[in-house]
Amino acid sequence: ENGGGPRYHHAEELHPEDVFDIFAQMFGADIRDMQGRRYTNRQHPGRRAQHHHQQQQSPMQNPMQLFQVLPIIIFFLVYSLFSIGSHDRASPFSLHEDHDHGYTVRRRTKEHRIPYWVQSTFTKDFRDPYIIQNLEHQVYQSHKGHLHRRCNFEQKEKFTMRQRANRFYSGQERIDLLDKADRMPTKSCDELQKLINKYGY
Repeated sequence: ENGGGPRYHHAEELHPEDVFDIFAQMFGADIRDMQGRRYTNRQHPGRRAQHHHQQQQSPMQNPMQLFQVLPIIIFFLVYSLFSIGSHDRASPFSLHEDHDHGYTVRRRTKEHRIPYWVQSTFTKDFRDPYIIQNLEHQVYQSHKGHLHRRCNFEQKEKFTMRQRANRFYSGQERIDLLDKADRMPTKSCDELQKLINKYGY
């Protein structure tokens, strides 16, 4: 790891699922509790009246719930401001060639050999070897994060196909679909595992 060097952020580093993961870690219990209450009300309408009666007896319950949700609202406001500001600042790199934003010069990280694209002024703007090393470390982390998201998608596809086979098919059709799910490639998962095996992180 490259310690206290400057960090660079680009649009590909933060995705909706990344924000949800942060949410789940910070406020997961509260969210699950609220979801559980909604599910209980749908499945047991008789309890809804009892719950409403309890709310009438506890006038501070709704303000307390609002207080619990307030950090979530603040988090989204801060994230939105950061996202708006990040578009105003040119990112030093992109994981993909992007002519619209000037990322046309292809480079590879020195240690991991990961391809990335920069603008034509990169060599003039970034001359310090330590800064470039820190930036390329973040290229690697962003690339690995991209593979991780793709891997999750591939695994969900396999799981969904197996679930459909077991739920809606029988006999030889089910066997064929299960076999197709087992043979479905997970290229991103394989590439991610190779990186971890090779570099240890």
